Amino acid sequence: MRTTTLESDWRSPRIGVSCGNQEQPTAFGSQRTVSLNLRYLQAVAMAGGLPLPLPPSEADPAHLVATVSGIVLTGGGDLDPALYDETAVKQVYGVDGARDAFELSLLEEAEAQRVPVLAICRGMQLVNVSRRGTLIQHVDDEVHWQTADSHEGAHIVRIDPASGLADMVGDGDLLVNSYHHQAIGRLGEGLRVVADANGLPEALETADRLITAVQWHPEQMFEHHPRHLELFVAFVRLATQRAASSPSSNFPPRREAHVR
Repeated sequence: MRTTTLESDWRSPRIGVSCGNQEQPTAFGSQRTVSLNLRYLQAVAMAGGLPLPLPPSEADPAHLVATVSGIVLTGGGDLDPALYDETAVKQVYGVDGARDAFELSLLEEAEAQRVPVLAICRGMQLVNVSRRGTLIQHVDDEVHWQTADSHEGAHIVRIDPASGLADMVGDGDLLVNSYHHQAIGRLGEGLRVVADANGLPEALETADRLITAVQWHPEQMFEHHPRHLELFVAFVRLATQRAASSPSSNFPPRREAHVR
């Protein structure tokens, strides 16, 4: 097992990482705080990027996106089913309207500015909903919410060998973990399923391959399974290449990923 640090410097490509909010007891009483699993930041750093947390705010999303070379949309609570014209079932949890709105704006700006996006779990579902897709609000299947350690796999996904995802992690079956009680319903416009498991979509991408979305949590597996690290490495590389090709970019060359 590798030990991961957050060592980065200003020369690393800047990767925005979305966050949630939560109420937290503090010395000042219960206060609203930023919530983000450190594993996302570690995975981006190990892949050679400089992770920049982006908590929900009223900041101009166009400006935020313009300051980074890529966006990671992270996991978390459920999207508000009203976004896809449904009423919530009882199993829906963790809805945060402010986060939904913020991340949808980030995604819209990333697409407008052609900034690459890596969307994970909730992030994949947000990508689908943003393109007029729907979600299955509850999957009553224990396979999709594992009890084993998060770095261990729960099931296999089959990756389309003609996909951008296959270029990133290799084609063929991939062992993934599983922590989702929702799944893709109607597929969003302009999206293609590029990995599946037992009929459920496990990865999506756009035709231009600037959006890659996965249902599993590679940030929990990258230290034990090299193909999951390769997903982040390939994403950081893509983000760097896109930034370097922008006429307004003075972005430095990508430094190599480092392992400790």
